[in-house]
Amino acid sequence: MKKKILKKLIVVGISGLFLMFFLVILLFAGSEGQEDSSEGVNIEGEPFTDKFTKGLPSVEGVKGRGQISDEIAQYAVGTAIKYKLLPSVILSQYAYESEWGKSQSGKEDNNYFGVTWFSGAPYPKGSSRGVGGSEGGNYVKFPNDEEAFNYYGYMLASQDNFNASVGEKDPGKVLLILGRGGYAAAGITKSSPYYTGAMGIIDDNKLKEYDKTAMKQWGSSSDLNGSGNSKSDKVYDGEWTNPLPGTSLEKTSFQGGQLFGRHAGGEFRQNGWHHGLDFGSTDHKGDEIVAVHDGKVKFVDDPGVSALGAVVIVIDTGEYELLYQEFASSKSSAMVKEGDEVKMGDTIGTRDTDHLHLSMTKKEWRKGLAYAFTDNGYWEDPLPILRNGK
Repeated sequence: MKKKILKKLIVVGISGLFLMFFLVILLFAGSEGQEDSSEGVNIEGEPFTDKFTKGLPSVEGVKGRGQISDEIAQYAVGTAIKYKLLPSVILSQYAYESEWGKSQSGKEDNNYFGVTWFSGAPYPKGSSRGVGGSEGGNYVKFPNDEEAFNYYGYMLASQDNFNASVGEKDPGKVLLILGRGGYAAAGITKSSPYYTGAMGIIDDNKLKEYDKTAMKQWGSSSDLNGSGNSKSDKVYDGEWTNPLPGTSLEKTSFQGGQLFGRHAGGEFRQNGWHHGLDFGSTDHKGDEIVAVHDGKVKFVDDPGVSALGAVVIVIDTGEYELLYQEFASSKSSAMVKEGDEVKMGDTIGTRDTDHLHLSMTKKEWRKGLAYAFTDNGYWEDPLPILRNGK
């Protein structure tokens, strides 16, 4: 009797082990493709440093789902890591703009995001926009899928009307940022078909799981905008001065449209709003530009945004980020380099245009470019600070 019971227990035990083994197999099989892990993600490419570079980080282990191939999923995640964007939004726009890669521009030009060709574009002119050229202009013709995703990421990260999306973790907010920036001709609002369609694609395909993978890599690539993201850990105390020595800082020495904020003469700007202070070459003469305060140079380069001029200088005081722009027609006008420590009054550049635009913020300068025409407190009036030190 005891032997029979023992045999039954052994059989039940073995059966239980097989059942547990089978359940484990099912568990792993069922979870495959449901959630992306950052394990196995290999980053071999260079992070974004304000300049356009070809190629994306090599991302292994990321799998596609639904109508998204492994390759497309990896390009989206690679783009998100390089430019600190959300793969869910990238893939939703890929799906919405190109009908999951099946649109005419997708097939003919590898152009999945409706990117319009312009003079000076790094890639050639592609097919006409719209049916029979009804929309005018041409699409950019990309050499391959990777560069289509890469340039899309660069466009969002570098253009002042889109780059508030950099580092944003909410897909809905990113879509609205792109809408305010003019991404879709019909506009993007919470009630628009574009927004509801893109969010539906994100939710139906569980694309936020890709966001988890990308955001885990943001921590190890925190300087994705070059030195434009991290503020100085040193606060530079001291006085303030005029960037054009010998000229006046009286409010009456500036024309209305040159002043910070909304003034008569500045109506030509979006919302009539000006986020900085303009020193015109006729009312503030001279070509020598000096540092208005002690600080560390954190950016000196062509920002890739034509409205800002050929070179922009950003100096971090530890409290403010000071942006000198629109003063140069070439990079040679800058007299400092990234990493230099400057004192108030040190020459940092020469002006060869009709004005110098100076702006200042206590936040991140590059993200703030998206608010150049928005009265939301991101930028502060330089004039009282230059005159009174506060």
